[in-house]
Amino acid sequence: MEPFSPVFLLCSERSGSNLIVRLLDSHPDFCGPPPSHLIRTLALNLSRFGDLRDDAAWRRVLDISARILQHQLGIWHGTWDVATLEDAVEERSIRGIIKAIYSTEFALQGKRGGIIKENRIHSFLPYLMAAFPAARYVWMTREPKDMALSWKHSSNHPGDVRQGTKVWLEDQRNFRQIHASLRPFGTVHHLRYEDIITTPQETLEGLCAFLNVPYSPQMLDFHSKEETKANAARIQNWENLSKPLLAENLGKYRTGLSETEIRFIEATCQEEMRALGNEIVSPDLPSAEQARAELTAAFGQEDMTLRLKELDAREQRIREGRQRVIDDINQLPVSLY
Repeated sequence: MEPFSPVFLLCSERSGSNLIVRLLDSHPDFCGPPPSHLIRTLALNLSRFGDLRDDAAWRRVLDISARILQHQLGIWHGTWDVATLEDAVEERSIRGIIKAIYSTEFALQGKRGGIIKENRIHSFLPYLMAAFPAARYVWMTREPKDMALSWKHSSNHPGDVRQGTKVWLEDQRNFRQIHASLRPFGTVHHLRYEDIITTPQETLEGLCAFLNVPYSPQMLDFHSKEETKANAARIQNWENLSKPLLAENLGKYRTGLSETEIRFIEATCQEEMRALGNEIVSPDLPSAEQARAELTAAFGQEDMTLRLKELDAREQRIREGRQRVIDDINQLPVSLY
């Protein structure tokens, strides 16, 4: 089995992850498939798939993988069913499935490498490091108040700024530790969403140097690519991908969040914010517990209901189909050996 050395993106949701994927996808040598969440789904359920030397277990995990790929949010060049996946896999393992799918996609797009977006990578990083020891990692951060505002307005994310803040904080604490562990070995690169917006060429030149590819001006023309336009039209949260870099996407929290919401986010995230150079605008921060109590008093209990019915019918069907696959996986028994 030939070495497979992808680049994995460490990034919170609603933090520009799809933007950086599309920027890299517009590079002549690099591919950025839309997020499949295949790897996360497989890696977090390894103990449910059984012994893959068993034909029935192997066929079951091939079927699960194919069904995940058949309910894609974005457009891929490859199409998969159990038969085509089984033919493409060189190694009878989860690693073999992942390599076959992504290597095929990179090749179909005529690219020699690619970046893979998966949410909450810190939750299954041990598997990635064991399965793909030559992988590299890009850690991308966004100002938490802007991230929480974007989360609050997203129909397919539960809760309000409280849940967005919780996710941001957990992600950054874990990604910071990953960055500290990998940085001495030169296998991780940190960039900020804000720098992509304000100094795009300089920021992307640094990223390309880390990836050992020359910078290409084509990257900044990502929004003109027909595939990017088609993906932006498919998914509500991706609509800005069909536009050039938007300077007005910085600091939207100033008018989009209340003072109470801002105080809550800053009181909760202040340590990570200071480490990342994020501005704290509240003059006197309360404790995180007091800030949460103030927010609850102002807005009540957090509503964790997904608002999927606000999405168009096609996106609803895709997300419901993906959830059916997850539900089927959760019915499988856990086995440690």
